[in-house]
Amino acid sequence: MHSSAQGQALPEHGTLAHARQRGRHRRVRSARRRERRLLAALLASLLAAACQQTPGQNVPAGAPARAAALDGRSNLLLITVDTVRPDYLQCYGRAGAHTPASNLLAAHGVVFENAFTPYPLTLPAHASMLTGRAPFEHGLRNNAPPDGPDSLETVAVILKRHGYATAAVVSTFILDHRFGLARGFDQYDDDLRATAGAESGRRVQRRAAETTDLALAALAALGEEPFLLWVHYFDAHAPYDPPPPYVGQGYAGEIATMEDGIVRLLRGLQERGLWERTGIVLAGDHGEAFGEHGEQQHGFFVYDTTLRVPLLLKPPGHDAAAQRVAEPACLIDIAPTLLAWAGASERPAGPCVELLELARGARAPARALYAESLVPFFNHGAAPLACIRSGGWKYITAPEPELYALEQDPQEAVNQLSLQPARSAQLRALLDALHALDHVPPAIASPSGRMDAQMREGLAALGYVSPGEIDGGSVRSDPKRVLRALRCIEDGDRALGRLDYDQAQDAYRQALESDPRNWKATWKLGDLLIDTGDLRGAERVYRAALGRDASNLNVDLRLAGVVYDLGRPDEALALCDSVLSHRPGHLEARTMRAVALCSLGQRRQARVDLEAVLRDDPQNQLARMWLHRLFDADSTE
Repeated sequence: MHSSAQGQALPEHGTLAHARQRGRHRRVRSARRRERRLLAALLASLLAAACQQTPGQNVPAGAPARAAALDGRSNLLLITVDTVRPDYLQCYGRAGAHTPASNLLAAHGVVFENAFTPYPLTLPAHASMLTGRAPFEHGLRNNAPPDGPDSLETVAVILKRHGYATAAVVSTFILDHRFGLARGFDQYDDDLRATAGAESGRRVQRRAAETTDLALAALAALGEEPFLLWVHYFDAHAPYDPPPPYVGQGYAGEIATMEDGIVRLLRGLQERGLWERTGIVLAGDHGEAFGEHGEQQHGFFVYDTTLRVPLLLKPPGHDAAAQRVAEPACLIDIAPTLLAWAGASERPAGPCVELLELARGARAPARALYAESLVPFFNHGAAPLACIRSGGWKYITAPEPELYALEQDPQEAVNQLSLQPARSAQLRALLDALHALDHVPPAIASPSGRMDAQMREGLAALGYVSPGEIDGGSVRSDPKRVLRALRCIEDGDRALGRLDYDQAQDAYRQALESDPRNWKATWKLGDLLIDTGDLRGAERVYRAALGRDASNLNVDLRLAGVVYDLGRPDEALALCDSVLSHRPGHLEARTMRAVALCSLGQRRQARVDLEAVLRDDPQNQLARMWLHRLFDADSTE
């Protein structure tokens, strides 16, 4: 279940920088209750004003969806599909698409035609699904581990208190148990070691066939009822290289592969006689842009190309007669829906609603749907993005704000900001009021202090750059203004996937020429130079970045690894001390500092420090390896 790595001996040189790169080729709670009450009152008044201007959409006629009572403790199956655009599914209008699983659920359940994610990235989106909270509430705001991963009140935690058996099968390192979502699950199968080496080293994931095999085994082990089973599929994430019989069909082939796996899972549920007594939710976590608005994949912008997701459910008890709901829904609505099916009285605080209430035709209370992305901030040093959706309008806050009339302009092509100043001001006030509730500052919302080299490698193998702490002074431009650099980085990533290192290096250098303070381009270029053995070139890249803006601790750490490998452990020690002066608990800095102490002959202190690191992080491979080396050295003296 939980993965555990086994140590290997490290060479004397090339240790730190290369150890950090292996795999490239393969809260804050506020006590200000009075302030929250005042802000809640402000939000209510703003929402009423924002929502009254456009009448709500009517739910199409159909049989009302309602869960059969049973004993109030239905079985629950949550299926999440990564990176799936709804317009690639037949039940959302794509003729000829091979999507048998979503077709089955659409025929026997409810399709939410306008469902949205609060964050177009895997880990934050799943955290919102499992907690019913916005990203600024649960604190997971990037594909990186939280400061306190055990603090999340997930549906699994609540259902455990109600006697439910709980299990999860996830298919990507991004959802590793150390990142916080395993809490409350009796079984959390995130062990990808069996499959990580079977495919390209750049994909730390499972294929749908294996995910389904594991899910069926978990289902058999859970028994009949009551249980919560969460099954996550990752196939549709880039790169798009589906297995037979869908070879050559790209993204659509990956979705078809995934749908075949889900159909087999649903068939297994039926064969065990659990179909009627099980409530099923199938949800996407985010979409994929495919070049729209200049974005190739996802995570950077907050346009609906990546915010709109598929969302289907089959209530426990009986079918819902192929119902379709046009009322806007959000992934935060999944948690209260599952809890209602379980007969639990607890509900997440906030604007989430039970999806079956929408399906019954009840209009959601006045609410606005929030979404954000801090990826431009963390990875590129640009401004973070947030948006609010209310009454058919969508406002995006940025240095260059945007306002769209979604019913007339679903592609978000015509910015209405200058034509609708009063509406813009109203939605901006609503967004400002929400942000006033945000007590998780961006500088700590991606708390790299709990991330070790192994975690960083896992994210890098999936194409993600995990950020270090970035000072607010790095924020300077609208994300739309760094698009050229983003495209160059994507070109470099594609070249790297072809093992064309020269072209990849040229592309990353072009990104830095376009945007010299782009952190992601800095990390990508420096890491590539390390991988190809040009340590001095990597040192120049990192020093140049710190000379432009000395506000990223991750660059300090990368530079520490490089200068250590160049035979200057004293400089590595000083760089680690600098990081620790800002973040005393930073695991990777503490580990690297201990390694530098070893090389400087301070072995006793190094041993003490490594043992302390392992107490805080028992799975830290680098610390364990060096501690073994110290014991071996002592035993030979």
